[in-house]
Amino acid sequence: MAQHAIEDLVEDTVFLIDSADLPKLTKRDYLAAVYRIQNLFDTGYTHFRVIDILLKYNFVYRIASNDYPGYANKAGARTGWIENEKTGELAYAELEEGQIYLYIDAGSTSWEKLCSEKILAGTDCKPVSAISLPQLIDSLLQEAEKQNQYILLTQWYGLLVNGYLGGSFGREDVLADNFTGLLQNPDLLSIRATAQRNQVKRLRNADESIALPLLADEVRLAGGIEKEFAARFFLDLKKSPEKLKAAYTKAIKVMSGAGKLIEDLIDGQLAEGLTVQGWTMIQNQEANAWHWYKDTPSGRRFLWIVLEKEDKFLMCHLGIQHRVLLDWQQRAANTRLADVHFYQMAIASLPESRLENKTIIHPYGGWKFDLKSPRKTLTAQIGNLIEDIRTAETNYFSSIEDEFPEDFFKRNPEQLLYLIEEGEEGTGIVPNYVLFDSPYTILLSFAFHYHKQGDSTKAASMLNIIREKLNSKSKLSAYDDRYLVPFLSAANESVFNLAMPPVYHYLLVQDLKVVSQI
Repeated sequence: MAQHAIEDLVEDTVFLIDSADLPKLTKRDYLAAVYRIQNLFDTGYTHFRVIDILLKYNFVYRIASNDYPGYANKAGARTGWIENEKTGELAYAELEEGQIYLYIDAGSTSWEKLCSEKILAGTDCKPVSAISLPQLIDSLLQEAEKQNQYILLTQWYGLLVNGYLGGSFGREDVLADNFTGLLQNPDLLSIRATAQRNQVKRLRNADESIALPLLADEVRLAGGIEKEFAARFFLDLKKSPEKLKAAYTKAIKVMSGAGKLIEDLIDGQLAEGLTVQGWTMIQNQEANAWHWYKDTPSGRRFLWIVLEKEDKFLMCHLGIQHRVLLDWQQRAANTRLADVHFYQMAIASLPESRLENKTIIHPYGGWKFDLKSPRKTLTAQIGNLIEDIRTAETNYFSSIEDEFPEDFFKRNPEQLLYLIEEGEEGTGIVPNYVLFDSPYTILLSFAFHYHKQGDSTKAASMLNIIREKLNSKSKLSAYDDRYLVPFLSAANESVFNLAMPPVYHYLLVQDLKVVSQI
């Protein structure tokens, strides 16, 4: 689908260049640079919108087909694009009053052929001067300012910002990939100054390719200091480059000490607090993630915390490998999160009064933890986290022990299957007592439960429902292939001699993806 906003921008820019007080050859060079940018996007052939201007400045040449070298030998004259993949010749053919004319851009291989064959000569064959993207946009913004074309000025600035932050523009366009490099580019500083003078703002109802992005969104999604301050360079126009550089230097200093801060607060303060509560740390290689476990009569409990640096919070989960399911799976507890049976965000087990504390709790469901905050603030937040983990652990695992296995197996499995598919009263909201994320795991657990109770008929019926569900699928998943199909291949009377397949949930699915790539 053509990007009409870019096409319209180019058309308006051609009129801007036409009105500018510039030499004819300079205008040709600018036109060539503008259309070079247009070619980076999904656009149509828009030359005919402004063809008279393009012809006037010799950016486009209109040549009768019988005057183009070798055209008569080309197979089948036609309109539209004519391209020779071997030579690189490219022209747009148009039928006009019974004659086919070729429209050829200056600087193209076809234009070079016209010059080499002496069809064009003199200044018509002067090479097109290369204009870098920053130079071009700097000139266009200043010209738009002279001509009081505020919208056009803002649109070009928006295109530059979106192109850079989105990755469409980069080093090949003479744009540094770091904040310091941006500050050292005189064209970008001039562009920024023009944008400041004209107080550019996000245009309403503008296409996203040319509308200025929101600074808050770009900072939140930056993923690092360089990208964050690149966004601030372009979008925080109230601050001078000098102030931005000072803030950048301070941020670099803060982040250089982040490793020591994490070591002191998480590997130190948090780990010590959890050790007191009976948790044992699991040594893992995952960056910015920490795992603990605790053995209890009901099974092995798990606690894992992830530092979401970009969003500035600590996410915490609680999980358990339950003794009943471990027995059916014929294995001992391990330290793999993919093998937990039940898990939940710790914050879901906190009282409402804590969740309402916006100074502690992050909107995304974790504990605020901005490494740029004062050490005193972060130390206090770790203290809050330790306190909340104690509360969440008590509430969450008590609810699991109250529900599983006794109360869970008193429920109707068909009702549980309905709830996991449709939610309570068809709302899509699945009650906590459903426990599992998959109908397969519900059916498997009931099958083993009925088998243990000596009810082979009900146990077999659970397995048959699984078989029916698998048979109705057009494509089996990795979980189906790896676990369910081999398990169900045994006869009903001997299947319970096998280990129950792993409990299906998101962590297991992610683990299967990793395994499949090895």
